[in-house]
Amino acid sequence: MLSWILVTKKFIRNNPGFVDFDICMAHFVLPGGEVALWLKKNYGLPYVLVSHGHEIPWVHPRQMFFFHLGAYCWIKKVCKYSEFNFIQTRMMKANIDRFLGRKFREKNIIIPNGIDTARFYPDYSRRTQKLRIIFIGRLVIQKDPMTFLKAIKLFHNYTADFEVHILGDGNLRKRMERFIRKYGLSGYVKFMRKIPEDNMVEEYQAAHLMVAPSLNEGMSISALEALRCGAYLIATHASGFEDMIEENVNGEFVPFRNPINLSEKLIEFYRGNRKELIKDGKSSDCINDAYNWESISRNYLALFESCL
Repeated sequence: MLSWILVTKKFIRNNPGFVDFDICMAHFVLPGGEVALWLKKNYGLPYVLVSHGHEIPWVHPRQMFFFHLGAYCWIKKVCKYSEFNFIQTRMMKANIDRFLGRKFREKNIIIPNGIDTARFYPDYSRRTQKLRIIFIGRLVIQKDPMTFLKAIKLFHNYTADFEVHILGDGNLRKRMERFIRKYGLSGYVKFMRKIPEDNMVEEYQAAHLMVAPSLNEGMSISALEALRCGAYLIATHASGFEDMIEENVNGEFVPFRNPINLSEKLIEFYRGNRKELIKDGKSSDCINDAYNWESISRNYLALFESCL
């Protein structure tokens, strides 16, 4: 981060015509926001910040504590001098409001992540009679895939009429593979790793259910895409899920790190009428044009114009 800041400032000094813009949009408070603040002080260029959550104290304390501690005043300064601080969820807004104080609350604006609502849509003909469950994301502690596998082990005791696709990779993969072999789940769980983006629509459309047991999130685009394609979402109360789930219509919630409760939800889904519920369009309709990139772009543009 520090080397990028230094190199970027040097580049701009050597190419002063480069700063012939109306506004700077910086993703992440550091390092991008530091350069944006420098541009404002030296070239009079206004800037806005797009925070993705984890750089604002005290999100992800286990992983980010020392970064937040060391950069606390620096982060606050960059946020205070911006025109707007954009965040994606209500939970993220509550955190940045606490961090900056009531004086700056009005410039912390929620604009959610988005999807191409024309590209992602339900196609129930892709579904088979066998229940398909998908897990999408990096195989790291933050996404808590081990709780997911423990729940699948318990669910397997109830039925064998299912298959699991895990789309992603990460440092927990080998541990997950050992768990699957140990408990005889190899015939039910398939690691897809990261597949081409063009094939993701088909994966979403073929899935009945997506499980997201994350401990922390910004706002999951994969969850938005899955919901738009008609999949039912079982998720924790991590940031973003509360904004996109209409409970018992397109999804429901489970506690953190609770494989027993998650397995009970899977059994309830399998036994109940939710397979039919998500075929009537309600699940997909919950992710409407408010999440379309065109609508989101217009929201950004209106606020940019207000800065100028």
